[in-house]
Amino acid sequence: MQLDTAVTRRLRDALLSTAEASPSGALEDPDALTPEQHAALDRILPIIEALYLMMVADRDAASAERQAVTGALVALSGGVLGGSVVDWILERFERALAEQGREERLEQIGGQLSADRDDAEAAFTLAAAVAMVDGRVDDEENRLVQELREWLGISPKRAALILDEAAEG
Repeated sequence: MQLDTAVTRRLRDALLSTAEASPSGALEDPDALTPEQHAALDRILPIIEALYLMMVADRDAASAERQAVTGALVALSGGVLGGSVVDWILERFERALAEQGREERLEQIGGQLSADRDDAEAAFTLAAAVAMVDGRVDDEENRLVQELREWLGISPKRAALILDEAAEG
């Protein structure tokens, strides 16, 4: 499947731009999040975890990939969440990945997102964009995109169509 499309390049650029505009700093206390922030986080957490898995797939979590994940967090939360929660969230994902492994995390994410076609397709498309952040997709990133597509219940034909439609739109 071709991941280097106009849509993945546009999404990549938009994610990086959104992250640059987001206030930074570390979240001192996750309990300090407002109810609105908690609701936004709960809603987008599986999508962000899919992006995290893509970020670490090639074992080289470049700062630009981290920036793209931050941009996705800000954009998907409608600006309710900022870059300050990224460290806390990524540490949480890192622990879960170390304890459970990639396959179990993909199963969990797939189970959560496959029930909502829009969320599943958004996670797939954004993951493809994160894979393109460094301008190339290595074998492990490509393999993860395929695994994610399967866990999300997206057919190969639909996956290609998603990227093609978005590229034309």
